[in-house]
Amino acid sequence: MKQQRVWTIKETTPNSAGTVASKELGGLDRFGYLMIDAKLAGPANGTLDVYLQRKIIEEDGTAHWVDWVHFATVTAGAAAAWFTLTPTASSGIVSIGAETSPALAANAVVGGHPGSHVRAVWKSGAGTTAGAEQMIQITGIGSMIE
Repeated sequence: MKQQRVWTIKETTPNSAGTVASKELGGLDRFGYLMIDAKLAGPANGTLDVYLQRKIIEEDGTAHWVDWVHFATVTAGAAAAWFTLTPTASSGIVSIGAETSPALAANAVVGGHPGSHVRAVWKSGAGTTAGAEQMIQITGIGSMIE
């Protein structure tokens, strides 16, 4: 049976330069097709880089967060703008970052399905004096995988 589920991350970014991770969203692996919509706004006096990271787990159970998506860099004070993405498989090798040291190039996607869990990472640039509200919505569509 075809199902649909929506997950939302809605947070205000930091009031100073730095990198902060959002809450994590789980259960994405139950859907074969994902759509991502983001409404991103620039913070006061600094840039903002927004990443989505996926969770990977080593054989010993150690969990790591690695870059999956890096939206376009948002400039200081920019009005909210919409971005959309439907991830597809990728055959290229891409250099990425992990944990709270993201390194994926701006406007880039690793591709493929992220697995079960994702989170956002907000990286506010130098000079940031006030954060801005951000919203990322992930819609899972398709046959639910039990």
